[in-house]
Amino acid sequence: MFRNKINKAPLGYLTVVALVTLLLPMVAQTVPAQEKWVALNPEHVPIGRDDHMMAFDSDNGLVVMFGGDNAGSATWVWDGEDWRDLGIVGPAPRRESAMIYDSVRKVVVMFGGYDYVISNNSTWVFNGAEWYQVVPEGSPDGRSDHAMAFDSERGLAIMFGGEGVDDATWAYDGVTWYSINAEGEGPSGRWGHKMVYDSERKKIVLFGGQSSGYLNDTWEWDGSWTDVTPAEGNPPAMRDHAMVYDSRRKKVVLFGGRDDSLEGFDSTWEWDGVAWTEVVTAIKPSPRHETAAAYDSRRDRMVLFGGSSGESDENRFMTDTWWYPNGPPLIEHDPAEGAFPAQPLEIGAEIFDYDEDSIKAWVHYRGAGEVSYLSVQMLRGEEDEFVGVIPAELVPESLLEYYIEARDPKGSGVSSFAGSPESPYQVTISDTGLLQVYIRPRKARRTGARWRVFGAKEWLKSGAVVRKLEPGEVTIQFSKLKGWFKPPKLILEVVNGRKTVYRAEYLRK
Repeated sequence: MFRNKINKAPLGYLTVVALVTLLLPMVAQTVPAQEKWVALNPEHVPIGRDDHMMAFDSDNGLVVMFGGDNAGSATWVWDGEDWRDLGIVGPAPRRESAMIYDSVRKVVVMFGGYDYVISNNSTWVFNGAEWYQVVPEGSPDGRSDHAMAFDSERGLAIMFGGEGVDDATWAYDGVTWYSINAEGEGPSGRWGHKMVYDSERKKIVLFGGQSSGYLNDTWEWDGSWTDVTPAEGNPPAMRDHAMVYDSRRKKVVLFGGRDDSLEGFDSTWEWDGVAWTEVVTAIKPSPRHETAAAYDSRRDRMVLFGGSSGESDENRFMTDTWWYPNGPPLIEHDPAEGAFPAQPLEIGAEIFDYDEDSIKAWVHYRGAGEVSYLSVQMLRGEEDEFVGVIPAELVPESLLEYYIEARDPKGSGVSSFAGSPESPYQVTISDTGLLQVYIRPRKARRTGARWRVFGAKEWLKSGAVVRKLEPGEVTIQFSKLKGWFKPPKLILEVVNGRKTVYRAEYLRK
């Protein structure tokens, strides 16, 4: 990592990498096993349970699990490889509670649940080291089998439903609970439903549950509720399913659940904001309900643990851990524009994958008018960056065509592509002066870090290229970013006939 400094790339090389999101086609209405479930075998395994709670602490990179029937009051965390009992004193044992991670105040918040005496109305907070109970103003009535999601845009924990309560929607701002809608202004009262926050569309998504019968309606909340249930193609009516928001693929993922069948479902569904799609995978968890899951955004995986597949002792309190999905790598790439004659050409992209150490990637290229492609393997740079170098003697005089292939042999084994042999990217060969600036780290880039040449109106993403600059000194500015120290203003030298490449880093406040 680069700290408080700017690193200038050698002028003898051309780096053509502009990094913006390219959304590859992921699924049709029924999806084959390109995405798949993976059963894990951790060294330490929590006691089996159902009706438990899980949330992802994005600042510490840990899935936090608490409670559930048969589970006691231990707090467990998952670090991507193993489960660990923190060995701390927590709330009294309970099941059917609701728990979220408040990314603004950086704490886990848990409300209510059945504590084997009553459905209580206590609010507990976990700061990564210890639990403590808070007594907010305006606390809702006690409840169990309700649902919560954290709306990071508004800084609110939103709660709805629960067995035996009305259809009010509640919000918690870290100090006070308060009701935010009148009766009848949203979904019908229910329990066993699930809610997640879609950070791309800035909406909370609610699905299913039970009232007088089992439900399969879909609702979204962005300050008020809207019924967005499609006319057809919905998951079956159910309760007690697991549901997360996959922020990498920008989809809500649902697994399991039950209706009158106590065995439960073993199907996987995805919601893209318009339609539900069932994902058919060759390997998947066994049917279950009263299970729990959280989305690990540091490793880009849904983590699922436990549940039950019936009411008898032998069918309850599962102990298995799964993650989903495990599909092909994701390529984020902007077409390269402009190259220099008789100079090596570097083509790069950001490539994201679950098993990052095993990604392999290639640039396939040819001169304009040629039929066959040559290939060069891309090498990993910093973080998720890969670069493939086309030798100077193979750079054509006019136009070069290329596409990128990425594959994870240890993962799905399926390749993904940016461009294709039939529709390659094109690079014009010319003699101009160019400037390119990269921004570190990835989290700052994804949060909105930008740069621009002084005097320009448009802010640019990391890796963008500015062309046709006059030789001499150029001043570079960086955008303000909440929670980050921006790099200092730069004065750098642009040379005609070359690309000048700089790297700058935002630092956390």
